[in-house]
Amino acid sequence: MQRPDYVDNSIVNLMASISAALGGRNPDYSPLAYLSQDEIRSYKKVMLLVIDGLGHDTLLQANPGGFLARHTRARITSVCPTTTASALTVFSSGKAPLQHGLTGWFSYFRELGSITAVLPFIARHGGLPYDQQNISLDSILGWSSVFNTLQCPTYTLLPRYIYDSHFSQQTSGSAVRLGYDDFNDCLSQAQGLLHHNVQPIYLYAYWSELDRLGHAHGINSQQVSQHLAELDQAIEQFANHLPTDTLLLITADHGQLDSSEDKTILLEDHPPLAECMTMPLSGEPRLAYCYVHTDKQHQFTNYIQQHLSHCCTVFSREEMLAQNLFGLGQPHPELEHRIGDYALVMKENYIIRDIIAGERPFTMVGVHGGLSDAELFVPLVVWPPSHHSVVSLE
Repeated sequence: MQRPDYVDNSIVNLMASISAALGGRNPDYSPLAYLSQDEIRSYKKVMLLVIDGLGHDTLLQANPGGFLARHTRARITSVCPTTTASALTVFSSGKAPLQHGLTGWFSYFRELGSITAVLPFIARHGGLPYDQQNISLDSILGWSSVFNTLQCPTYTLLPRYIYDSHFSQQTSGSAVRLGYDDFNDCLSQAQGLLHHNVQPIYLYAYWSELDRLGHAHGINSQQVSQHLAELDQAIEQFANHLPTDTLLLITADHGQLDSSEDKTILLEDHPPLAECMTMPLSGEPRLAYCYVHTDKQHQFTNYIQQHLSHCCTVFSREEMLAQNLFGLGQPHPELEHRIGDYALVMKENYIIRDIIAGERPFTMVGVHGGLSDAELFVPLVVWPPSHHSVVSLE
């Protein structure tokens, strides 16, 4: 099991480099070791492209000779947990999960008295999204977007189906939000913005399809490999036609690994464990938060050690915080309430799931959220090439 490197080698540090270079607020974290503020400042325009689910391992296995692999400067870490809700929020907040407080796809929000799916901002049990109930995500976040602090015009390019969602509105801040239909449309709009703006700009673009294909078919599938090859070709053509005053950075929020039915732990199959819980699991199938009745904590930890130690490691809340799994420094005021009494960090490619009343079971082949190499390490691609040496990709 690995740990995020928040000192100088994570996506949080990447955002610290970008924010400091573009005149943003004083970052809480040190700049990325492999990308200096001076290098960023030497360009008038900066574009950051985030490819959801593109782990470093996946890139080297699926397309080792492609443009992205050839121009990967470093292998950097995501955050904990390695999931879109927690990691993607880094790019809009400039903060680690410790500070932005979003700790998984499903998070217990004490303010709402509910386990909530963060990105669609809806209770796990269903119903109307909270924003349609006149509850704003802003009241949960407690922080302002990094886009509000940068000293240049800012833009976000997002898939059309989410570009105007409540989450996108709240986290994009003052940036101009633009929606696109497909990857070619995304790159076409980006080219237009970068060519036609004479003043400095910061452009953030997000692509989600690779992650979706990984979930549906497996991150090691032919579908993912073919899609990545198509992305690689399109990005190479795009990069070769960029204005010379533009710096292109490409990374991912997290990677994936493939799981299977025989590696799935169902909570209902373990009644002595289930009866310890005071509420359903939250977080991720690869890193699950457990809220445990005070009188049953010994029963809970004993059962894990005796029956499930082959597939997971159990951490208490205090251990999670002491090991800096979520970040460094001062935590979000609600963080301790959002990470349970214990977390189960799954080993190998195991997952753990429960099903609440009225919930439809679902399966995914490609999964993430845990702390394996495949999930945690993502590439940092830098274009144009510079005198900086490339870190070993082995």
